[in-house]
Amino acid sequence: MSTTESTRQAEVQRLWEEEQVEHPPLRGPEDVPGSCEALTTEWLGAILGQDVASFELGPQQNGTTSARRVTVSYAAGGEPAHLFAKFSPTVQSRWLVGLTGSSPGEVAFYNEIEPTIDTLTPRAVYAGFDEPSCRTFLLFEDVVTTQGAKFGTGLDLTLTRQMAENMVIQMAGLHGGFWNRRREPEFHYRDSLAYQEDFNTTLGFEALENNGFEVAADVIPAQLQARKADWHAAFMRSLEINVADTPTLIHQDTHIGNWFALPDGRMGMCDWQCIAWGGWALDVAYALAIGLRVEDRRAWEQDLIRVYLERLAATGGEALGFDTAFAAYRQQMFHAGAFWVGTIGLGDRSPVPHPICRLNVERSTQAAVDLDSFEAVGF
Repeated sequence: MSTTESTRQAEVQRLWEEEQVEHPPLRGPEDVPGSCEALTTEWLGAILGQDVASFELGPQQNGTTSARRVTVSYAAGGEPAHLFAKFSPTVQSRWLVGLTGSSPGEVAFYNEIEPTIDTLTPRAVYAGFDEPSCRTFLLFEDVVTTQGAKFGTGLDLTLTRQMAENMVIQMAGLHGGFWNRRREPEFHYRDSLAYQEDFNTTLGFEALENNGFEVAADVIPAQLQARKADWHAAFMRSLEINVADTPTLIHQDTHIGNWFALPDGRMGMCDWQCIAWGGWALDVAYALAIGLRVEDRRAWEQDLIRVYLERLAATGGEALGFDTAFAAYRQQMFHAGAFWVGTIGLGDRSPVPHPICRLNVERSTQAAVDLDSFEAVGF
């Protein structure tokens, strides 16, 4: 870690400690709450454009960031507003998602991009980031209450063929809409390679991967364990290939926990804190490797890529040939594996429960073996 990074960490910690003594005042939308405990009826009223009589908070869910339901009652009466808050209440979360650029990227997405796209994602009523303290606060429509959405993980949500097809359709709509728009100045996102290089530096990511190979050794295929010394280099090579592809806007963290299912079978994407520029195949490979049971991925992946390609061409993207697309898909399996090997490599510090991490490691590393992803990137 550089001196500059250490200084920034110390400054964020100092501001966080001050905040634990007294919440910074919330005068209006320009002031970012550090947690739901800091909320006031006046601030919520300014955000929602109506006088707020009261609000109730649901239980707090903690992970990389924290989340909590907020039910708002208006002074004028009528139906309450059902909202879902996402925030970074701990100094560790502010280091992880604030200093790495993840939180400001997500806030920019909801303020600048979400209103312009057709991709299904929860509507944001507020998104704010305070740069000195790395406080982040987002308020969304609570789609579970308002639309009957279901969230889950590979442990409790099995995707049907219809759901999987809708996932690739949603991703194709996003990618097609931003196809080859990397040079447009209004969207100041890093590319996928630069994003990971920052992670490597700020988080010591390669060491986390190495530890993850040990922690999850029993669910990683033997063929991959035999090549663990090459893993990180192959992963970084896959990202070099990714950024050389036609750029589009990519979600970058399309595991099943960042999707929700509506009763009609449509799938929506959430948690945009890893947004970046890069090649389309990173998102698709990650989503299918983590979201599908191994046997379903093997049976469906080629058909799903054909569905994706058809939709991509219809929404502004290039008409890619299947063989070219499938080669890119094979190359980008490292990203899914790396994210989850690295996460479980945090050990007791992992923000995600180990059973979920283990399943995601198992699925993603098996996909890399099935598709011979080392060979696909020239290793």
